Amino acid sequence: METIIKPHFYIVLLDETQIWVEETVKKCGGGIKGAYFFDANMQIHCCEITPSYELYFIESIPALQPEDDCEADELENELREANKDSYQVSYVHCHNINPKDCIEVWDFTNEQWEIILDNNDGNVEKAHAEAIENCREYIGQNMDYVVGGSSPLTTKEIR
Repeated sequence: METIIKPHFYIVLLDETQIWVEETVKKCGGGIKGAYFFDANMQIHCCEITPSYELYFIESIPALQPEDDCEADELENELREANKDSYQVSYVHCHNINPKDCIEVWDFTNEQWEIILDNNDGNVEKAHAEAIENCREYIGQNMDYVVGGSSPLTTKEIR
């Protein structure tokens, strides 16, 4: 019998302060994290022996939100506009991310995975692509719930 490896999605927050201009970093309270989701059960080899996780970009998270609502809206729009030029998929070596230190999003049950596989005629690659889209949609609709509280994501930090 073939071993079933079903997706297990997490969110990781990566410090991306150094890639932002100083003025934006100051508006963000001195730091900016990139929020990404990934499947801890899927390791990719990008022309090298060391395996990597395939990270899917969600959004940039400021260390601190401005207290003024207008300033907060302006900052959110500035980050969103800048993120349009971001890579939507990135790769990070698996040894640099410990899923136990990340925010768990969705551990597919065997039944859920079987349904997705059946919907894709047993094609694991297509089923995984569908699972990624399902997870992206789920995160978008449940961001506050996923991180266990109120926004922003900085309420749960990565060690």
